[in-house]
Amino acid sequence: MKVVDIRNVFEDRMIELFEINDSFIYYTEEKMQIDKSNLYILEYNRDTRRERLITNYTLEDSSFVQHLFAFKETIILVLENGSNSIWLVEIDKRSGMELFRKRLVFTGRFYECKALNANNLLITTASDEESMEFFKRYKKITNCDTLAYIYDIDHDKKYFVKCPLISKVGCDGLLPVVTSSDEKLIILDPWGDEETKSYYFNEQRWISIDVRDNIWICDMTVALDELKNGKDKLTVKSIASADIKGMIRFAAINDKKLYMKATHFKSGLEKICAYNIEDGTIASAAELPPCEYDNEYYYTEKNSGNTYKLTDNGGSIEVNGMGFKFNASYNSSLGKFVACIEKRFIIAKRGDRDFNIIDTETGIVNEYDCKFTVHGNVLVIY
Repeated sequence: MKVVDIRNVFEDRMIELFEINDSFIYYTEEKMQIDKSNLYILEYNRDTRRERLITNYTLEDSSFVQHLFAFKETIILVLENGSNSIWLVEIDKRSGMELFRKRLVFTGRFYECKALNANNLLITTASDEESMEFFKRYKKITNCDTLAYIYDIDHDKKYFVKCPLISKVGCDGLLPVVTSSDEKLIILDPWGDEETKSYYFNEQRWISIDVRDNIWICDMTVALDELKNGKDKLTVKSIASADIKGMIRFAAINDKKLYMKATHFKSGLEKICAYNIEDGTIASAAELPPCEYDNEYYYTEKNSGNTYKLTDNGGSIEVNGMGFKFNASYNSSLGKFVACIEKRFIIAKRGDRDFNIIDTETGIVNEYDCKFTVHGNVLVIY
């Protein structure tokens, strides 16, 4: 396990990470001065252990919320305050120079955004007082509560998205991925939450509609071209689908694989399946037998896809790997299980700024009072 400590011992820093790679960590630091907010965009070199300022901004309106997306050569910064407009800024990673800056105006209030790649930003908006009647008519036609737009930075052009699927799944349901040959877009299209899907199964004799979970994949270039040309349907390929008799849900994703939890309601059988993004094959990663007791549950790490069975024995938490060998336990007072790095170091969290690292081989426990994030075998503390 590699621990990267970017804490400043002299002050409590308001830091938010937005990219971790093999060489650098990128993050923002916000400092308040009276009624203004100073936003610093910073780079930490993991080899030299030095921090570098990329650029900084003074935000006259302290209500602005920032959204950052990092790519190989650029950073996209979105500033919004929940109104019908945003500021979009493209920044060169090395020099800190602004490559593009523009205020964009939409119908409705800002809801969420996601950079699909270095050149295309997806923005969704929701109803506000001025657009309330428009959104009512829009929902009757599409059954969607939000509008979606794509902004092409290179061509300085905004496109209204007519595909209801994009508005339906929202930014959280869109997972851009980069393969060795091209860019893909994974689309998560579940039917309600897990409790709702289970209810529909139990009441299926009265249900006539197609109650179905879908996970799709498509070529990013093709999808963007279709959306910009006003298509209401995308050319997609199904990764997995589950009708009213079962359920398929997103579990985790990394650079190579998408992990899904598949459930068959009647038998109670569950498993974690791994979809190889490069070659399109699917394999079982872990079988999940039904838990016999209320103190047992399964936990899948969001970036590794590893699944563990956790058993709360009162004073201790037992941790067992599913589909791989790992068995350990730790004192439950140390916190809630969050991750296990290198099948040795358990990260247990007690609060927003209180966590422990448990070495399951030596039994040594290290306590920290700060924030953290796990990225592969790297633990960043800040």
